Amino acid sequence: MFNRRTKGWSAAFALIALAGCSDEDEDKGRSGSDAGTGDGSVSSGGTGASAGTGASAGTGGQAGNAGAAAGGSTGATGGSAGSAAGGSAGSATGGSGGTATGGTAGSSTGGTATGGTATGGTGGTVTAVPAYQYSVGKRVLSHHGGTWYNLRYEGDTNRRVFLWSSSNGVDWSNKVRVDDAAAGDAERGALLTWLDNGTPRVGVYWMLRGTTPQEARFSSSSDQGASFASSATVTADAENAQMNGDVARGDDGSLWAAWTRRVNGSHDGVFYSRSTDDGATWSTTALAGDSGAFGWSHSIAAGFTGEAWIAVAHNDGQLTVFRTATAGSSWQMATAAAGVSGAQTSHPVLRRATNGELLLTYAKRSASDQQTDVFFTRSGDSGATWSPPVRVNDDVTTGTSVNTDYYPSLAEGGSGRLYVVWTDDRRGPSAAQGAGNHDAYLSYSVDGGATWSTDSLANDFPEEIFQRQAAVAVAPGTSQDTVVVSWVDNRSGTYQVHSNSRALP
Repeated sequence: MFNRRTKGWSAAFALIALAGCSDEDEDKGRSGSDAGTGDGSVSSGGTGASAGTGASAGTGGQAGNAGAAAGGSTGATGGSAGSAAGGSAGSATGGSGGTATGGTAGSSTGGTATGGTATGGTGGTVTAVPAYQYSVGKRVLSHHGGTWYNLRYEGDTNRRVFLWSSSNGVDWSNKVRVDDAAAGDAERGALLTWLDNGTPRVGVYWMLRGTTPQEARFSSSSDQGASFASSATVTADAENAQMNGDVARGDDGSLWAAWTRRVNGSHDGVFYSRSTDDGATWSTTALAGDSGAFGWSHSIAAGFTGEAWIAVAHNDGQLTVFRTATAGSSWQMATAAAGVSGAQTSHPVLRRATNGELLLTYAKRSASDQQTDVFFTRSGDSGATWSPPVRVNDDVTTGTSVNTDYYPSLAEGGSGRLYVVWTDDRRGPSAAQGAGNHDAYLSYSVDGGATWSTDSLANDFPEEIFQRQAAVAVAPGTSQDTVVVSWVDNRSGTYQVHSNSRALP
């Protein structure tokens, strides 16, 4: 039996101001700026630390973030700020007998940047972004071909989809626009990365909303996200409204897109389309399943020739998986989690493991005490039957408060190791913290999901703010994996995405 054990995150958190938030239940946050991150170094009893280069906050402000030396004979040098919108200097702590030089502020107008003090330093810079930015859809983070990818949309009344990339998961390049929409809001995308004859390919499935009818489109890149070709229309049906979608790629190279749409006031159908030419053209819209009990939470995975699975959450707590082995000419329905009156499932994440099994995590609200927990189940027979659901989070209801764990994200590492992150408010239901305190938590499994490690706080700022909509991506290793976790928080007064990276388990 695998015992739960705590795995803390490293003290030197790498913070990235990337995006604001939006989840599939219309929970939208705002953000106003980007902060870069990088790596400083710290010396204990030797030479001082060298600081990373600046962070940014407010509206494009950048400031130095110094490293700190513990007992060093030489002081630390603070970061220097880029030109900022009212940026203020960072600070540094010198070593014993040494001196420290703080960052120097840039100059501009508007906005405020505050440099902090860091152990080990943070650094790097990212180009400032428009006033509003949101996280994107179901697949926000990805790693493939040695590159990390992050997808989001930004803008206020005219949103656009962008891709950011990184070689280490903490220092992010300038954004590249994905969509080519002339009008309407481009948003709520899903990200795919794969190898094509050894060359990394990137595909983005995004929603065009604010138009009638709404559309789903697909954009692809053959140069690792440096540029995108003209988009292809996946669906532009007259009935499309309030769409939400996901995308997957099968072993045979076929692409599968799935979406729900509002029909008669509720999401009561899940639809799909398929492409066999890397997303250049798509099949006619078809219905995989129909029921008035569906919520709009769903996720898709694909396998060998003609295989696909769509997991759909229900308002009665049931989790249904539609599956086909005939490229969609027929579908069967299986129950991954039984329903109970008064319960509710949401945010399913369905992935196909490297060994061909299906992995599924989701949130479920109890009918008895209304607590929401994160569960995991898997299937070894192509989705026909599923293992008994195992609770991933280890927090429990205390007193009269009800804890909520929701919006999970799932990634597979080397040797079948599994990682799940989610939004958690266990620190919130208290007089000291208040109900507005949400955090990002992580748990991992080394036995295929039968047991899970002790929950670990994944974010670095446990004060009373929203830190939610966590996402995880993994670069698999032999004995350990490089795990990148991102989350959205509003510590600066506007929503931004922060991120860190660590070797686990």
